[in-house]
Amino acid sequence: MNIIMTTALTRFTLISSLLLLCFSGTALAHVKIKETSPANNVHLITAPTELALSFEHPVTLTKLTLTDAKGGDVNFTVNNKLVDTHKFPLTSLNDGHYTVNWSAKDKGGHILSGHFNFIVGAMPKDHQHKSK
Repeated sequence: MNIIMTTALTRFTLISSLLLLCFSGTALAHVKIKETSPANNVHLITAPTELALSFEHPVTLTKLTLTDAKGGDVNFTVNNKLVDTHKFPLTSLNDGHYTVNWSAKDKGGHILSGHFNFIVGAMPKDHQHKSK
């Protein structure tokens, strides 16, 4: 090969490598929550026995808090496991509205956070929500 071909090939390889690194980092930065249990905005007749958060890719959960309508918080001890699904047992919950706030870190170190809500208790007769 001549020097012009070698230089062009080197430039192509360098540019391709840089693009690959840029796009792979972007893909990891967009890890999203896939599913929660209880589901967001669900109205449950009986209290759930477990909280579960499932993500598109493995994450380390860094914080998980359950807050009731009166502002009372239950903080969960999170572990350093890098997994797709995190599960936590629940003690008996009273009837009412609950919010779950969470924070996580993906494999690339990107921080993500979010929340979901659910209601526990008998549904008022004049209230039309989807029950489970």
